Amino acid sequence: MITDLYKTAEAISRQRKVRLLRQDVREPDEVTATLLRGEGYTIERLGLPLGDWNWDVREESWLSQRGYVNVTVERKTLADLRDVDRLDNQLGRARMLLAEEKYGQKTLFVVLVEYAFDRDRQRRWSELAVRHAKLSMQLGGIKVTECGENGIAEAVDGLYKWSQKLGHSLAGSV
Repeated sequence: MITDLYKTAEAISRQRKVRLLRQDVREPDEVTATLLRGEGYTIERLGLPLGDWNWDVREESWLSQRGYVNVTVERKTLADLRDVDRLDNQLGRARMLLAEEKYGQKTLFVVLVEYAFDRDRQRRWSELAVRHAKLSMQLGGIKVTECGENGIAEAVDGLYKWSQKLGHSLAGSV
């Protein structure tokens, strides 16, 4: 009897967990959604109050132990970075929403900068200007990461896996 219970518990622990991603309906990137479905994700499209992609973190994860319940990713192109007024407004709204959250209900908000080929020769920023823009966002409390052109699916997959980890030694604790 007890052996059967252990076998059942072991079988349940080996079952594949549903990896649910929520995609904002205003994010028209069906290619990324298709690629992520191919990697085994379930995609739910709905109106998110913040960001383009969102998912829950596991209760046993390092992030959960620090009060986070989900991760929200906002994709930005180089052209989006150059539209400083609009970006500043968006980040201000994000900071306001995040400031209202209570411990144990926090969102890890990440801006994902996509390094696509910049066709705008007139307004193109130097690599140094882009790095400084990312630093400025981080000084304002926003987490920033990046991906290459057409690398959004890979980046979201990587962030998802990173967010579920049990430890992050470079963050100061395991």
